[in-house]
Amino acid sequence: RESYFLLEEGCVPRDVDAPVRALGLAMGPLQMQDLAGIDIGYNIRKDQPDLYGPADRYPLLADRIAEAGRLGQKTKAGWYDYAAGRNPVDDPWVADFIEKFSAEQGVTRRAISAEEVLDRCMLPMVNEGFKCLEEGIAQRESDIDIVFLYGYGFPRRLGGPMHWARHIREGGLPKLAADLQRYGAEHPNGTYWTPSALLLEEAAVAAEAEAAPEPAAATA
Repeated sequence: RESYFLLEEGCVPRDVDAPVRALGLAMGPLQMQDLAGIDIGYNIRKDQPDLYGPADRYPLLADRIAEAGRLGQKTKAGWYDYAAGRNPVDDPWVADFIEKFSAEQGVTRRAISAEEVLDRCMLPMVNEGFKCLEEGIAQRESDIDIVFLYGYGFPRRLGGPMHWARHIREGGLPKLAADLQRYGAEHPNGTYWTPSALLLEEAAVAAEAEAAPEPAAATA
């Protein structure tokens, strides 16, 4: 969902997709939607309106794009233009459409850093991974990572989203938990920003381990 809200707040499609590709994924979330079909998400939202509770921000921009007949590669137009083939091409019509939508919604557009884009696309996914562990859907963090490595093409060098969050992303789990809370306060778009209880526990353990003094060197 955050990919839509980033567009509303100041991005154009390439601004959302580029940081995700730079991380090592083959395509960003908007390019993926164009490949799968924008109408899939649209139809789910229309068929299951109870998916969005009172605390959830609704992705109206995505509905408007679908209702404009831009369903992705199959209509040769989605978030990108595909008139010349399957490679995504920036479309000035989309940029103008998004800017007008932001104005209509009373949203003041702003410059959004690549770091914020990546965080808002990735951190809720990691948080949901910890919720899956909490609920017994998965047994280990590595189970989730394997699914993403072999099922979704997550970059092998990063070990999967859970490994990336714990061991590679700067600050590890303590910073992840703090960033989720910060983004939740700044962008109260849904409950997915609320850190899972297990994540908070693991973040506290990691912070304690980092704060522990180094053991004294053995003397002869």
